[in-house]
Parts: sequence; C-alpha cells; structure tokens
Amino acid sequence: MANSTVLYVVDIAEPDIVYFQKSIQNVGQVELCNMGDDYVLMTLSGGELTAEKLSGEIIDIGISNSNISYVKCQGNDFAFLVENQSDKVYMSNLELIGSLTYTVNASANEEDEQVLEDWGSPADIENATIIDLVFDRTHLLVNVNLSSVDRIVLIDRISGEQRLLGDGKYSSYDPSIRDGVVAWVMKDHLNPTSPIKEYYDGEILYMYLSDNFTQVLTADEVDQWGPIVLEDHLIYLEESDDGVVIKVHSWTPELKSYSNIVLQIASIIGIVIVFIYINQKQLEAKSKISFVEEE
Repeated sequence: MANSTVLYVVDIAEPDIVYFQKSIQNVGQVELCNMGDDYVLMTLSGGELTAEKLSGEIIDIGISNSNISYVKCQGNDFAFLVENQSDKVYMSNLELIGSLTYTVNASANEEDEQVLEDWGSPADIENATIIDLVFDRTHLLVNVNLSSVDRIVLIDRISGEQRLLGDGKYSSYDPSIRDGVVAWVMKDHLNPTSPIKEYYDGEILYMYLSDNFTQVLTADEVDQWGPIVLEDHLIYLEESDDGVVIKVHSWTPELKSYSNIVLQIASIIGIVIVFIYINQKQLEAKSKISFVEEE
C-alpha cells in the first residue's frame, strides 16, 4: 500500500485556518516557496519535483531532471540535488526555464590535506557527499562530507568562484547566510586521531562577505550549533546545565563600534585639516608683513 501523507498549510498567526490541504503519495520532501503575492508548494516524490500555488494552479518548474534526491527553496529560487551526482548542485527559478549547475570542489590547500594524511584520516575527495546547502540571491553555501571531515564551500552564484570557509583540517557544518553575512559551526583544533576534550565542542563563526574576515563568536568549552543569520541578530543553540538554550547575538553593537571608529577618524582628520588651515593663514600673514617692511 502506498504511503499517503496529508499536507496542511496554515498561517502561524492564525493556526486555526487551513489555507491549503492535499493528500500526496510517497512524499519525500516539501518546500514552501514564494512568487511575490503567491505562495508555492514544492513537493519531491519518487525523484520528481512538482509545484503548485495554494490556489491549486500547477506550475511548470522548467526542469527535466529526474532522480532528484533533495530540494531547498528560498523565495522563488530553488536548489536541488540529483542521485549519483554527488558533487553537483543545480539552481533554478520558478519563473525561468532550465537550471545552472555548480560542480562543488571541497578540496583544501596541500598543507591541510597533508596534515589530514599525517593524522591517518585523509579527506575522501573522490566520494564527497553533499549533506546540506543554503543560499541567498548572490551566494551558495554547500556542506560536504569527506568521510573524515565536513567542509563548507562558499560559491559565488554569479561568477562561480569557490572557496572553503574556515580551516580545511577541521569539520565545519550548520551553514547559514543572509544579506551578505554567513555563519557556521567549526570543531576548531579537534584532531580526530588524538582528540582533546576541550576541543570537542562546536564554535560559532561568522563573516561579512564584504570584508572577507572570519570572526569567532564563541571560543569556549561549551557546545554551540545551529546558527541562523537574521536581519539584526544571529541566533544559535548552546548546551547548558539546564539543557539547550537559545542564544542571541546582536549586530548593533558592532555597527555602533564601527560608527564610533569612523567618527574618531573623522575627528582626527578634521583637527589636522584645521591645523593645516591655520598654519597656512599664519604663513600668508607673515609673508604680507615681510613684503610691507621691504617696501
């Protein structure tokens, strides 16, 4: 007998109202996408992707791929993976035809790869498997398992340029991205062949893509994971004696600090300009006096 699932779409502000209801056979995954004023329900079943508006209108998603194993939607963009193509991510749009293909390269530099070799836990590049992905309008973050280590690859969706986030020797996971800020978790300094207890925990790292500098938010012996980048905050989970707690990091203090630095620099420049101006006026005055005396 086929496995039947009933899908419901509700507004969390009005949970008693059901906006959409449908029974689907053998559903593998469901994503709620957005096309401006319309929400679109994308379902993965039997390796095939289908999409329909909450009004019931079927949408042609414009791709011919089969054996799809995973899908993720963000707005009207969606990414998907295909079975037996473990190093490829496909990107498409609900309002366009076709898709772009990104071949993910999770290799680290020679030094880091050699360290893993020396540890007896080399990265299995040939059998790399994509285990998670997130994206926004300009970038794609792909979490790749290489048997001994997990890595996150940052891909520029426009240029196709790729780079690893964090240190390639240590496992990175739980990527998140929004408005030019990326965050992730890394098992910093953890050598899997001779682990030290203080490095068992995951640390939260983040980076503004505009300055390309990695910031370490947590550097302790407490396990943190699951960062989510929001407009004004970064939230993540942290292990405590009372269980799991939600932690919130605000971007505002950093912006204030940045503004203060800019203000201080501007003040110093202003003082220098005023000094130069006064000095110049004094020199001009002396020149005039000297000219009068000579006459």
